[in-house]
Amino acid sequence: MIMKSKQQKPLNRVKICLVGSHKPYPAFDSVSSILKETLGSKYVVELRIKDLSVKTPPALKPIYILLHDVALYFKIISCYKRDRFNAVLIFQGYYPLTYIGLKISRIRIILYVGGSAFKSSYYSHKDDGVPNRILAYLNVLTEEICHTLSDLIIVPSEKMLNELGLRWHADKVHTAVGIISSDFFDKFKIINDYKGRRNVVGYVGGLARSKGILNLFEGISIIANNLGDEAPYFLIVGGGELYSYLKNKLDTYKLSNHVFLTGHMPHKA
Repeated sequence: MIMKSKQQKPLNRVKICLVGSHKPYPAFDSVSSILKETLGSKYVVELRIKDLSVKTPPALKPIYILLHDVALYFKIISCYKRDRFNAVLIFQGYYPLTYIGLKISRIRIILYVGGSAFKSSYYSHKDDGVPNRILAYLNVLTEEICHTLSDLIIVPSEKMLNELGLRWHADKVHTAVGIISSDFFDKFKIINDYKGRRNVVGYVGGLARSKGILNLFEGISIIANNLGDEAPYFLIVGGGELYSYLKNKLDTYKLSNHVFLTGHMPHKA
């Protein structure tokens, strides 16, 4: 006896809401551009948020963070009622109340993690008295709650699983960039002649431990020692807590001929 198979319903198109800082954020802009090209602009919703905690007095900062968290949830829900997206992609944002609300609302959460200022804060302040230890621990706890509630976590490289303490969530962690191998250079080659151009490697961002800038300097030192005069020139744009430290390290590592630190540059520069 032959049974007629039921006609399969077409799959719904994926529609995603990107949530990130209103400040220039290369990762946000790149992902948004790629998604708009692959899914179509009408399937990508952008929600930029302002963080005014820096301008908030220290005594009021906990209250502001709480209110900001709640307000973000209602902003996302307002967008959801209007645009009906399938998932939210949050860039480097730890908002536990928002995550709990999205989980209850059955909206899938994708979290992009490029580093952890909370982890740096924890290791920097865990020996600085009881109040700072409590604050540092609460920051790490907040981070872990958000990791647990996320449906997917995206990191730049597999190495960051250990650095960010994500081994417990390895089953839902995906790397954004794979290891560049010889196959990469076989497929992507420069056609035009650039022999007369100086090889320059650039970094733009904060000079903080959470950004991995110390690892970058260590890598630059290895490259400079191995290649000598043929090593590329490194232009590092940004300021932060490690600027003076790295400035001194240029002489220690003998990198003054290979690295130029510009210091802080305003976003509108």
